[in-house]
Amino acid sequence: MKAILLTFVILILFCNLYAQSPQSFQYQAVVRDVSSNAVTNQNIGFKISIISGSITGTVVYVETHTANSNSIGIVTLNIGVGNPILGSFSSINWGSASHFIKVEADPAGGTSYLNMGTTQLLSVPYSLYSENTRHIGDTVWTKLGNNIYNNNDGNVGVGINNPSGRMVVQGSTTALPTEPLFEVKNKTGQTVFVVYQDSVSVFVNDDAIQANRGGFAVSGRNNSKVVTHNYLKVTPDSTRIYTGDTIKGFGIKNISPTAKTNYLNHGKQRFTSSGSYTVPAGVTTVWVSMCGGGGGGNGYQAAAGCNGGGGANAVISNPLTVIPGSTHSITIGVGGIGTTYTITGGNGGSSSFGSLLTTAGGFGGAALSGGGGGAGGSGGSAGSPGIATSGGVGVGGNGGGSIFGSGGAGCSGGNGGGFGGGGGGANSNTSGGNGSPGFVLVEW
Repeated sequence: MKAILLTFVILILFCNLYAQSPQSFQYQAVVRDVSSNAVTNQNIGFKISIISGSITGTVVYVETHTANSNSIGIVTLNIGVGNPILGSFSSINWGSASHFIKVEADPAGGTSYLNMGTTQLLSVPYSLYSENTRHIGDTVWTKLGNNIYNNNDGNVGVGINNPSGRMVVQGSTTALPTEPLFEVKNKTGQTVFVVYQDSVSVFVNDDAIQANRGGFAVSGRNNSKVVTHNYLKVTPDSTRIYTGDTIKGFGIKNISPTAKTNYLNHGKQRFTSSGSYTVPAGVTTVWVSMCGGGGGGNGYQAAAGCNGGGGANAVISNPLTVIPGSTHSITIGVGGIGTTYTITGGNGGSSSFGSLLTTAGGFGGAALSGGGGGAGGSGGSAGSPGIATSGGVGVGGNGGGSIFGSGGAGCSGGNGGGFGGGGGGANSNTSGGNGSPGFVLVEW
């Protein structure tokens, strides 16, 4: 066999990193004979071994090549894409230890290889090192398929060497205010979420939103990882806040440590039966809407036309000054009872918010033919008088209405509708209609 000499002109010329296997780095040598003459235009067989740890360490990868030297004796090999004999090039852990390359050659182009020497890879093929398995040390980052994951038991820092949390990003001291610390973009490159040095921005698409997706949402979930409720939902057409407490509602206060002013602390509570209301902490004004009960209608006898009951007094959003934590009794006015011809219809009861506000009920329809309809409370309308006929059937008057309810129909003696409506007068042998009860609505 003709002896040859390999002169290592450039051990690693550059590293090639492919998005998919195979990976390789380029190795180049000048082939010379024992007289130092270049071996030109000749087919030469090579056996390449990668050794880990030391020259006599563990052989982790072996491959063979057949290559032609050029006109000046240079041979170029892409290590990693030859015929593999042992191991996998892509699984070499370049960061775990020093690595050496052993070169054997057969100038006849066969497999009768001569050992041409072993040389340390002083410059690790870093593109292979980071692509393959490790970024820091030998156990921190691992590549699995197209993914990488962190094996670190401690914290991870970006721009900081002593992170106090699981993942901490710290901006550069020379960063501009417009330079993001962290940014998330969609598939078209548009920013969705971005954190700056002193602010955070979320961008909602003004175009059509995909089904069952909000532009921005804060939702609750249970221990089974099931979404339970939306608490905040922002879409191009609206912003919705959902609360589970009708009293506490949603509030906005200033940040003063001594005098916290409520800019918005909105809640409401409606009463349709008597009870009590306790003013929430921080609330000094409430707005009360209410009405009393409607008056009862009068019934029919003979040819008389019987009278409708009056509608109740009502108010809308009346402001009241209150003390936080104070309790106020709530009284709901009952509707007046409808009666027969000889008895005036029952008056509606008054509704009240403690001693601060009261609304009167409507009066009942008057007894006897020719009497007037029941008077309305302030703001409520009076019931209509019945119309008597000579020898025929009288016409019952309609009940009076309130702001929140309608009067009952005359003739049939209909009950008042909604809240505070008067009962209608009857023109049959029955009682007049009942007035409808009042209510109280407190808002803050």
